[in-house]
Amino acid sequence: MELGIDIADLNVVHMRNVPPNPANYAQRSGRAGRSGQAALIFTNCSFYSPHDTHYFNNAPDLVSGVVVPPKIDLKNQELLETHLNAIYLSVNKISELNQSILDLLIEDTHDNLPLKQNIQESLKLNNQSKKQIKTIFDKVVEDIKEKENLAWLTTDWICQMIDASPKNFNRAFDRWRRLYLSVQKQLIEANRMIESNLYAGNSDEMKQAKRNAAQAVRQRDLLTNKSVFGNLSEFYPYRYLAAEGYLPGYNFTRLPIRTFIPVGDSGEYISRSRFIALREFGPRNIIYHKGAKYQIEQLLIREAELNLKQARVSCNSGYILMDDEYHNEICPFSNVSLTGTQQEIYSNLLEMSETKTREIDRISCEEEERLSRGFDIKPILVCQAEEWI
Repeated sequence: MELGIDIADLNVVHMRNVPPNPANYAQRSGRAGRSGQAALIFTNCSFYSPHDTHYFNNAPDLVSGVVVPPKIDLKNQELLETHLNAIYLSVNKISELNQSILDLLIEDTHDNLPLKQNIQESLKLNNQSKKQIKTIFDKVVEDIKEKENLAWLTTDWICQMIDASPKNFNRAFDRWRRLYLSVQKQLIEANRMIESNLYAGNSDEMKQAKRNAAQAVRQRDLLTNKSVFGNLSEFYPYRYLAAEGYLPGYNFTRLPIRTFIPVGDSGEYISRSRFIALREFGPRNIIYHKGAKYQIEQLLIREAELNLKQARVSCNSGYILMDDEYHNEICPFSNVSLTGTQQEIYSNLLEMSETKTREIDRISCEEEERLSRGFDIKPILVCQAEEWI
């Protein structure tokens, strides 16, 4: 994406300077022509730039990169857990996973969206099915056990993960529930204003209400996988479960942060990894998308006041103490007393969640660089209690 333009949509790309290295060149030019038509990419080399002059005289070097095969850590506990979940679902064979997440849930009046009763029953396994899952998984990790000494990879751990799979499966849809309930709330409020007859049909308020209703319907269609049939949608059940870390998702961003981009009466969701979203989807930040500029205006979270947290950070180690550890007087990482200037106290902390935007302007041809807000991003240390042993 360059200033809101998706290079994949272009069939002609003119680069006015030579990219810094072959990887950058491939990133820019390699995306062109993905619409099914061959693309023309040409690069202007400035006579006054030694960098451009070098590549003009040595054109083959422009694309002489090396592709390094990806490395996968087979000892990763979370990775093996997702494969165990995949085996669990393959044994269950839940047909409702083939199209829409909403097929799995009940739209109740209490805003809980629980799993349907037949789904809950199918998630319960008898001893024979549990044994079958364990047998298959043992074959998967047989080579890993022989080569690596993994203290946590035990029969008890496997059985515990199998027993926890129904609960983890249900929990994986919590973020989808939050998005869906937010959309339903927007639709109800918009329809209430439309049906109230408080505003004239051609008033700005009525036009905005109709626009909000249309956008809510569009968001609901995206969430229920109605607008994009097949497995290309971000909310296709299996792809969603991979993004949520329940199923293996090597090519999908794990636990991404999403924001909704309204386009007229329609719109779409875009997602970023949590680290990138922390910077790009920050409050009031500007997003460039398909020729327009959008501003982050709302965090989609229910009962935000009840989710506020406090934290203490050790100045010596950078370790953060939250929840049950908040009142500890000693840093568990450095054993330094947390008093006075040895600590930083934070209040009203809220975990970053999905957001929505509003269009503020069109992108002009005079804009050379993106406008972004500055945020203080501070790395902290988090460690599970059992990892201290």
